[in-house]
Amino acid sequence: MTSSEEITFLIKKKLEGSITLAENDYLCSWAKKSSHRTSFLESVLHGDLPWEDVCIWLELELSDRQDWNSRLEDTVLDKIYQHKQENRQSSWGLYRRLMPYAAALFIVLFGIGIYHYHESKSTEGKALTTAIDIEAGEDKASLTLSDGRIVELNGTKAGIVVDNQLTYADGDPIPTGQLQGTDLVTLTVPRGGKYKITLSDGTVVWLNAASKLRYPIRFTRTSRTVELEGEAYFDVAKAKGPNGHIPFLVKSARQTVQVLGTQFNLKAYGDEASSTTTLVEGSVLLRTAQDSMKLKPGEQGIYLGNVFRKANVNLEEFTAWKDNKFVFNETTLPDAMAQISRWYDIEIVYKGASKQTYFYGEISRTKKLSEVLAILKEGGVSFKIERKANQNRLIVLL
Repeated sequence: MTSSEEITFLIKKKLEGSITLAENDYLCSWAKKSSHRTSFLESVLHGDLPWEDVCIWLELELSDRQDWNSRLEDTVLDKIYQHKQENRQSSWGLYRRLMPYAAALFIVLFGIGIYHYHESKSTEGKALTTAIDIEAGEDKASLTLSDGRIVELNGTKAGIVVDNQLTYADGDPIPTGQLQGTDLVTLTVPRGGKYKITLSDGTVVWLNAASKLRYPIRFTRTSRTVELEGEAYFDVAKAKGPNGHIPFLVKSARQTVQVLGTQFNLKAYGDEASSTTTLVEGSVLLRTAQDSMKLKPGEQGIYLGNVFRKANVNLEEFTAWKDNKFVFNETTLPDAMAQISRWYDIEIVYKGASKQTYFYGEISRTKKLSEVLAILKEGGVSFKIERKANQNRLIVLL
């Protein structure tokens, strides 16, 4: 039987112009077997469908679950082709419009363990059955001052602001005592936390779980430099000095990101092999001692093995965390588990033979862990939560 991987491979070759005559004949023969396939292939070749939608359609079309698919196919495909006539805001907008027409509000893509999820009230009560549950992460952080003092921050406040002194966003003072403009302060966000800070130049930084940002109380007239360990989203303000625009530098263990005024996400966790910089607006220059690379909006710079490479990405996948969402877009099981591990402060343990599993979809990060796992189970992976030696552990059963 023809598989979705085979047709996906042939369509890619067709789009790239590298398909052979025999392969093209095979693809055309496959498409002619139904009017839906013919219309689908025409839409793909004319650029009317994004690649994520192509993969979803093929998984539905070629899944072994024919009885289930036949109930969905007409309605879902009608919505796909109707959507061609509309102004596309994003492929995720399409997914949200399609999901209400699926019987259980899920399109489960079996074979390679993919699922797509749309949140609605009908998902209430689908939590994983377990005696242990874990609440979602929340706003929490601490400040380490230059003299070594640690100040725990109020999680009910909407972040902190660095000006002549450190205050909460609502203006309430933070009890730090007298600070000098040259003092370096470290904002630490633990596992299971996030926090927002506005720096002295107006730059806004959102820190994800298990992250640290080291910064001066005030930047100088010629320099703006911070240090990051972990993940943060930066909305960098433009600043002028005596010599023109003052560049903003973000130093991490593997690279330095240089910007003037822009928005980008930098993920540089010490326990991950690569660092990724995802540009939303403006431009950035990535630098190491050996290499450098410029990015344009929509591009991601990946630094792995002392080498940069560039990729075009779905921005929401890498920035949605600051808006309290998990967004999966061909996200591997280990990558998804790494996000869950940090946000819910839980150790991940794998049991069973490894298998290739991908996830597509969007889930609120405000949900309890059991609710998130109940959704992920639709991808063909089972989970168990246990507590051992005062540490919560998530057992991934493959």
